[in-house]
Amino acid sequence: MPQKFFVRAGDKVEVSINSGDSFPESEVAPRLSRLEELKVISVKGDRVLTDLRVVGKAAIADAAIDATGTLIVAVRTAPNLIELEPKQFEKYISAEGLVEFVRSRANPARAGKSVRERYTKFAKALLVSGEADDFYRHPVGYTLEIVPEKDPYLARQGDNLPVQVWLRGKPAQNLQLEATHLERARGGTAAKKIIGRTGADGRVTVPVAVAGKWRLHTIFMEPCTDPGAAQWESYWASLTFEVR
Repeated sequence: MPQKFFVRAGDKVEVSINSGDSFPESEVAPRLSRLEELKVISVKGDRVLTDLRVVGKAAIADAAIDATGTLIVAVRTAPNLIELEPKQFEKYISAEGLVEFVRSRANPARAGKSVRERYTKFAKALLVSGEADDFYRHPVGYTLEIVPEKDPYLARQGDNLPVQVWLRGKPAQNLQLEATHLERARGGTAAKKIIGRTGADGRVTVPVAVAGKWRLHTIFMEPCTDPGAAQWESYWASLTFEVR
């Protein structure tokens, strides 16, 4: 979550890396050791941010804006392990639209036992320095990634925003996309909505119901390649921007 989404060359912008689902705030401070990569990407190239520190419940870095056009702030975490009781896991996969996927691949011998999951997160935010350009389409190259197919900064309340979800460089099919936004008219109250599932081409359209700050997120899960570490491996992707 950047301090502001509309910037100018020469600005210094504070960027917070938040953990949890309480958009736009952080529920718990991320461990700095888990943040493997934080960078600003522009037409001028990539610039890694190295001055990370924990402030309150967020990890903070300062980004010096040295380019014009659309900028991408991107962060990747190291894989992390979590262990959940069966009911917790069922609630989680239900909320993320993963129930049928997990059940179709579940090991009956593990029914009723705790579940170990290894997960990695990939988060992006789009900023505009001066005039926006088509750099919003630029893929970072993460394992799972949400790429808009229309400039969010040309979108207005009532428009549709088509996006495409990529998994390992290919369209990701049948993933649930959820949108969370802050409604200015309600004093910045966050509202969540499941937009739908991606088609065979990885595409889904987001109705831009209100102006304000938006976060899109999706999750892909598969059996873990290291069964000794975890039963499941998941990848989380998010995209944050502001609609004027």
